[in-house]
Amino acid sequence: MKKNVGTIDALLRISLGFFAFGWGISRMVRKPYSAMPFFITLMASQKIAEGITRFCPGLALLGLNTRDVKKERKMPPSTNYYARRKIEPPLTAPTQFERGDIHE
Repeated sequence: MKKNVGTIDALLRISLGFFAFGWGISRMVRKPYSAMPFFITLMASQKIAEGITRFCPGLALLGLNTRDVKKERKMPPSTNYYARRKIEPPLTAPTQFERGDIHE
């Protein structure tokens, strides 16, 4: 699951999701047999989950992305293992050719 929801979009989804969730719960208390508040509560809980996980299946289905990928600094996958972790590579023993054991 790749993240496809930006930070501001996620905050809006969480905030409006909690608002709609509270509204739906309060309406279900007043009208317990009405389907609309139940539907709104389900949709709001989905938006809260999308904001928390930062993944929206609808955006993924359409191939859209609201994240600003330019701000993130990630090493490309072809980068050396040691360069990604900023550690020194281990010292290796010289090979037979470097020691001079093998003569051409």
